[in-house]
Amino acid sequence: MDNQLSDMIQSLSLSSNECRIYARKQLDSWLDSSLTLLRNTYNEKLNEIDQLFHTLNEDLEIYKQRQLITITRQKNNLLNQEIKQLQEQLPILIQVKNTPGSIYDLEICRSTNIIDRPTICSILRHSLLQTEPVQSYRFSSTCRAMGCNSKRDEILLYEKDELILYNVNGTLGGSVSWSTMEDGFVSDITWCSILDCFLVLGRMILSLFDTHLYTCTNIQQVRGSQSHYLIALTYVEQDKSVFICSHHPIETIRQYGPLPEWNLKNTWSKDNLINQDDIGIRCIRVNQSGTQLGLVIKNKKDQFRIGLYSMDLTHIFSTIPIIPSSSLLKGIRSIDFMLYLTPFIDDHLWLIVYGNGIHEHSLLLVNDQTGKSETIIDDSILNVCMLDEQYLLVRMKQSMLIYDIQ
Repeated sequence: MDNQLSDMIQSLSLSSNECRIYARKQLDSWLDSSLTLLRNTYNEKLNEIDQLFHTLNEDLEIYKQRQLITITRQKNNLLNQEIKQLQEQLPILIQVKNTPGSIYDLEICRSTNIIDRPTICSILRHSLLQTEPVQSYRFSSTCRAMGCNSKRDEILLYEKDELILYNVNGTLGGSVSWSTMEDGFVSDITWCSILDCFLVLGRMILSLFDTHLYTCTNIQQVRGSQSHYLIALTYVEQDKSVFICSHHPIETIRQYGPLPEWNLKNTWSKDNLINQDDIGIRCIRVNQSGTQLGLVIKNKKDQFRIGLYSMDLTHIFSTIPIIPSSSLLKGIRSIDFMLYLTPFIDDHLWLIVYGNGIHEHSLLLVNDQTGKSETIIDDSILNVCMLDEQYLLVRMKQSMLIYDIQ
């Protein structure tokens, strides 16, 4: 038995090369499969390059037309820099990124975003940063409240003890005094079409500013107090009513109407609208179609969010945190009356002016479909409002600027 086992052991041999032949066949099979995969990947990437080249050609033409159309009102120094940068990148506009030795990380991509097709956010940023305003005039101020009347292209500004009416073309229409000592600082202004006048909300009173007579008429039914200031208002065209928010814990939001009567239609308390750790509501606006109310809410940590509510304020559709730019996150506590919300273009977009209460102010674009906010510009912006869905009015600390955002 031992001899037989010994012979078996001695007979073990690789001289037939069978295992090497088998392994080589496996390697040849791997090579064939790999070459097939490599060829297929190569052909796919060739197609991606052709498709991207075609897309880039289209994007470049769109970019050229967009710049040529607005060339007369662009900031040419910035445009020159951009064009020079693009000229340098044209030969390498398509890049192939890969990890050596791997075909799975192979990526065909563009080397620049200069000619990317515009989004709402990029159009707005381009309009504010790289184009000249269609109208501008010097107006040094630290006050923020303003409103506009698209029907007559009028802008009403609050400046300390005055309400000043301007035309969009920059001409001064006139002014009327405002008793800040009696009626408080003006916290908000909006146009009311059914009354054909501006609604001017002071901390203590609501007043109607008649642009024909240059008079202010106080609405006795709407009052604030030293402990419960009036904060913001919005006019709803669809049902001819006005929503006003205040510091009052029981009547945090009031609804008056239908206008021209100032009947108190509804009230909502703070507890019914927001959380216990919230300080209060700092702004209220209605969207373009009159189907949602946007509330800017502040909590005890000085954090802000937008709550989008049904028109009867019984249902909240979504909550969007307001994320300021890093320049605003400096440990400086914000103060009241520093946020203005503005419906923008359609029902899903909102503009918000965010300030830390001292120096820095940002303009943010909020999309309620994505639930995200994006900073458009960091600058000394005090307030913004839309005119005719084409012009954006920007109130700065030293000037009033009007941009064409179409």
